[in-house]
Amino acid sequence: MLKWKRIKINDISFPSHVTYTDHYVDSPYAKQVLKVLTTNESLVPIKEGVDRELIAHNEENLNAGVHINLDNQQLDAPIQIEFNLNQDNPILIDRHTIQVRNGSTATIIFNYSTIDDIEAFHNGVTTVECDENSSVKIIKLYRFNASSYNFDSNYSFAGKDSSIEYITIDLTEGLSATSYINELVASSANVVHKEIYFAKGESRHDHHYKMLHRAPYGNSKIDIRGAMMDQARKVFRGTIDFKKGSGKSKASEKEYVLLLNEGLASHAIPALLCDEDDVEGEHAASAGQIDEGQLFYLMSRGFSLVDAKRLLVESNFRPIIEALPDEDIRESVLQSVLEGLTI
Repeated sequence: MLKWKRIKINDISFPSHVTYTDHYVDSPYAKQVLKVLTTNESLVPIKEGVDRELIAHNEENLNAGVHINLDNQQLDAPIQIEFNLNQDNPILIDRHTIQVRNGSTATIIFNYSTIDDIEAFHNGVTTVECDENSSVKIIKLYRFNASSYNFDSNYSFAGKDSSIEYITIDLTEGLSATSYINELVASSANVVHKEIYFAKGESRHDHHYKMLHRAPYGNSKIDIRGAMMDQARKVFRGTIDFKKGSGKSKASEKEYVLLLNEGLASHAIPALLCDEDDVEGEHAASAGQIDEGQLFYLMSRGFSLVDAKRLLVESNFRPIIEALPDEDIRESVLQSVLEGLTI
């Protein structure tokens, strides 16, 4: 049973293992696996995530998973992994291992959603190892309904001259708690995390990000943009940590959330830790109502009040939506946001 004061979770019971029957991946580069893994596909131990109880629950009750191992391969098309939770499959406990080696490049899309009016439960763990001169883009879309629980822990290791980019779109209307922790373990590693979230109704969002710099000349960036309305609650926690030996590294983090009405609970906890002298780090977080001057300008040019607000939200989200590689996904995400804006 889980309890968190920061987003007022008093008690959530975890479901036991049930079989997940829907097909979720169709790619020659992605192998479906469960608990039975060979030596080369063994579970990568992670030190932290959303919560230790959830990680333990994931390991004991897996019902889905994908293993991707790329070695000197450059993929032109994204690998798409799709989970549609419905009446027959309301519980998803998935674990994914992604290994990108020897100059490989890939884009991997995880698309989570609820189809029926159900109480869905998702507890996921993903580990990413990106070795020397390789690059990977991980895209995660969460579109769970108001009766759902979404927990997702992600842990990445970036090697020498490697590049990891995360793009996260969180449109969950229920409870969503996610964790993205990245270790830059060799020199000149690059990690970028971009995210947009839209919290409405009585949804609760807890988003946690951490960049651990352990080697010199690393670069990391956290760019989070959100919009909130109704009685939603949100906590942003971001940490940049320059460990000893990470000289000449640079990192930045920022979160900007647009509050569409009064009475919202939006908390931001950015942190910057440093054991090195010769590094550059910056962090910023802000939350504010829509600028009245911008509204007046748009309305003076013929926009209604509602359309003017929608345009301002869209302009905040658009740079990250445009980074998505698929036109259908870009349009679907934008429509989901705009349709949800009953301002």
